[in-house]
Amino acid sequence: MSDVMRPQPFEVLLRWILVELEARREIFGIPEELFFRPSPGDPFAVEDFLGSRLDTPIGPAAGPHTQMAQNIVAAWLSGGRFIELKTVQILDEIEVPRPCIDMEDEGYNVEWSQELRLEQSAWEYIKAWALIHILRRSLGFEDRPFGTIFNMSVGYDLKGITSPRMVRFMDRLQDASAELTEIKGVLKERFPRFADIEIPPRIVNSVTLSTMHGCPPDEIEQIAAYLLQERKLHTFVKLNPTLLGKEEVERILHDDLGFTEIEVPEEAFAHDLQYEEALGIIRRLQAVAREEGLVFGVKLSNTLPVRNPQRTASWGGDVHVRPCPLSHHHEPLLEAGPGSGWRPHRLLRRGRGRGERGGDPFVRRPPGDHGLGPPETGGIFPHAPVLGEHPEGDGAPGSPEPR
Repeated sequence: MSDVMRPQPFEVLLRWILVELEARREIFGIPEELFFRPSPGDPFAVEDFLGSRLDTPIGPAAGPHTQMAQNIVAAWLSGGRFIELKTVQILDEIEVPRPCIDMEDEGYNVEWSQELRLEQSAWEYIKAWALIHILRRSLGFEDRPFGTIFNMSVGYDLKGITSPRMVRFMDRLQDASAELTEIKGVLKERFPRFADIEIPPRIVNSVTLSTMHGCPPDEIEQIAAYLLQERKLHTFVKLNPTLLGKEEVERILHDDLGFTEIEVPEEAFAHDLQYEEALGIIRRLQAVAREEGLVFGVKLSNTLPVRNPQRTASWGGDVHVRPCPLSHHHEPLLEAGPGSGWRPHRLLRRGRGRGERGGDPFVRRPPGDHGLGPPETGGIFPHAPVLGEHPEGDGAPGSPEPR
């Protein structure tokens, strides 16, 4: 399988959508009966989040799957309404080992991956934005509130984020008038029934900041302040599970979840943001956000640096364990702070409780033991499949076109 992502022109994507919907009542392989259609009485809708209605409080996190326009559209069709766009950075031609993600079990990745240039990424997000506005008419709910938020994601240091090309990238997502004029020209010439659709030029009003492990605390604060004060964006900072300290992290990984082979290096804790430092940064940035009339928040959590498990031959040095086994690391952080005591990861729990086999989908189990338990054991996903049992599918035919 190729690791090269080839963006498709807007006209190709729209024609692909319309032909597939007409001929097979599906889009990008998703059957029409699985499309999410919002209703006025949906109890899960959020009436006002970052100044907009949000039809569902879920969506894809930033990753390789939120780089291409068709993937973003597929997530939206399936009910994702908070779309965290793939994190972009100034080093957009860096080469990393491939594959860069290993999801055999708990999931590992190497950092810094980026498959598209900054200019291509901006176009993919703009195309997805336009396609979703068109689909609202095609699917019959154009009169409803838009109900979707695109969340920009940027990394990884102050120098890169404030560089001219990154500034240009952010400018385009905050005002895509030029690109949408080009798209509207295509609609007028090729798809006149959609030519009158209003597509707002402001694609994002929020951003998630991702920093590398070991980024100095003052730099994290400077970047977030820049995004709030200069870019005027609602800002979320992705924090690291190392905030809990080595003893607590290893207790959760080894004792509660059974991932005893995962080794977390000492330096991961020495170099990362410390808990008390994080509290100070959060309080100061909340004050900045209030002054700007914006929202500041945190995202839990980033990946965790670990020793290389040597499962992927091309990887050298330390790698990062991905979020699945890290959901438990969020609970102590949530319990430590003020608030209602909401525990989002408990929605994924089922069965007999923390640390007991069968009590959680992310606890290590023997082969063949799915840990589902009888339906009466509770949980909102009593019959969810085992992680990793998802068929792979190929994307669209490639094209050398830049957009």
